[in-house]
Amino acid sequence: MKIENKIISENVLINNSKQKKLKFKNEQLYNEKVWKLSFKVVLPSLLISLLFGIYIFIDQILMQHLIPKNGVNYIQQALIDNGWTQEKIDDILKEIYGVYGDSNLSQANKDTIFYQTNIIGTINIIFISVGYFINSGASVLFSRSLAKSDKNEAKKIWISSFYGCLFISLIITSIMLAIQNSVISSIITNPKTSAKNWLEKDQNLYKDVLKFYSIRFDLILKESNNYTYFISSSIPFIMILNLLIFFLRAEGKNYYITWVALIANMFNIVFDILFFMVVKTNIFGGGIATFLGYIINLSLIVGYIVYYEFIKKQNYSLYFGFSDLKIIKIDFKILLISFILSVGTFVRDVSIAVANIVYLVVFINTFDKIGATTVLNDVNAVSGTPIYNLFFFAIYGIVDGLRPMMAYSYQEKKYSRVKNIYYMGLFFSFLFSVLINLIFWVVILSDSNILTFFNATTDSQKEVLKELFMTLMFQFPFLAISISGLSIFQSTGKMTLNFIASLMQGTIIFFPVLFIMSGIAIALDSYHVMLFTGFTNIAISSVTIEIIASIYLFFYMGKKEKYNDCLLYTSPSPRDRQK
Repeated sequence: MKIENKIISENVLINNSKQKKLKFKNEQLYNEKVWKLSFKVVLPSLLISLLFGIYIFIDQILMQHLIPKNGVNYIQQALIDNGWTQEKIDDILKEIYGVYGDSNLSQANKDTIFYQTNIIGTINIIFISVGYFINSGASVLFSRSLAKSDKNEAKKIWISSFYGCLFISLIITSIMLAIQNSVISSIITNPKTSAKNWLEKDQNLYKDVLKFYSIRFDLILKESNNYTYFISSSIPFIMILNLLIFFLRAEGKNYYITWVALIANMFNIVFDILFFMVVKTNIFGGGIATFLGYIINLSLIVGYIVYYEFIKKQNYSLYFGFSDLKIIKIDFKILLISFILSVGTFVRDVSIAVANIVYLVVFINTFDKIGATTVLNDVNAVSGTPIYNLFFFAIYGIVDGLRPMMAYSYQEKKYSRVKNIYYMGLFFSFLFSVLINLIFWVVILSDSNILTFFNATTDSQKEVLKELFMTLMFQFPFLAISISGLSIFQSTGKMTLNFIASLMQGTIIFFPVLFIMSGIAIALDSYHVMLFTGFTNIAISSVTIEIIASIYLFFYMGKKEKYNDCLLYTSPSPRDRQK
């Protein structure tokens, strides 16, 4: 009995020693000078998101440039499968491209693949937003439990959020698999719109061109669906992966997860090359590569935790571990708060994704009414989305880094420090967005032939692509402003403000701007107006979000709030209990 008591006493002393050590480590980390803390937390977080953006960029570029060279002409095969002779194919392609020759088949195949990647680029934003559901809110609660040094609360948050993410991800996956065909078909240009220019020329010719675009429509829908099946199936892995990354980041373990992201991205690229050049798949090979990349990333993160928790027989952390998951016990209050806090990120991304889908529908209808079908076909042929996705996801990394820093300081009621962190994040994101614009435009303007890399082969396509790049790249400085604004509401638990601000860019500001710009474009008979709809929406909504955030920071935070802690259900911290 004495030996057992001695062992228990020693274990208690060891655990207490570890807890004090980790508490000291957390306080040491989060109370560093803001600029130093930003380099330790925000910069690695930005790098992880940038690495993901680089992968999405390379994935789309490889699809666009490797698939046309893998020896399979998908558009030709689809036409032949529908009973077209080679002579008929050549005649119709001559009508569309204006010249006669075998090069038309190659260009038609390339145009189709570029358009497919544009479609899946839009779809990918939806899946990224789903990946933040529950876990981004749970990370705020977890960071605040670290600030209170409350081990029990941290474990409750971990268990509830893990099983919450797991169960909800399976439901969302089922929903996405059920609706993806309808979503994809809604954003592909209607064949009648694409063939409209031939309607008044020759009825028989119009029917053949319409049939061509109908076959092309079905091909794009089929292949985009095949790609999306793998992305839909990866939702559970994405949600759990993000949860583990957010919790590790809250505990200051940023460097390992950065290296893991780099390794996973390298595997993704290798898989892309393997599927496109060796197996010679269509774009669904990119979906398989992305799916496998998520599994590798998750496996390396899980392996890291398992190694320290089980193999070395010591917890790498006193706040969460897989041994806690032996009992499935969900605290629905924690899950509800996590849901409400993360719904801002989720609603923002989903509303923007839905907005992009609605935008494409209105965009196509507007071009149709203006009679700019030729320009619309040029827009569909070129691709600016790989560049946009490259930097778009990187800015999100700044939010992921700011969230635990501000949540920790806010829990400790260090309001001036919260403001300093907020403006440091604003500085980082704005500087990043300006730098990428400078680098991008110096490269693009140095040689206009670079535009051919994005399939702009004619002068009209080059002009359209330049405008598309302008409306996309000029969004980033404004996105930097809105990102910081959204992070403050989530980190401080201001649920109503978080929800309202999250709807700004995808709903509240977007729809009025969209239909006003469409009306102006039709009235002025100018498609140029419609191209800048996205930029106008982001600019107005971002400035609005920043104004709301500044008002909150200077007039309400810590002063006129009804409460400073959104976690009303939790017990007092150990420090408060001693008082």
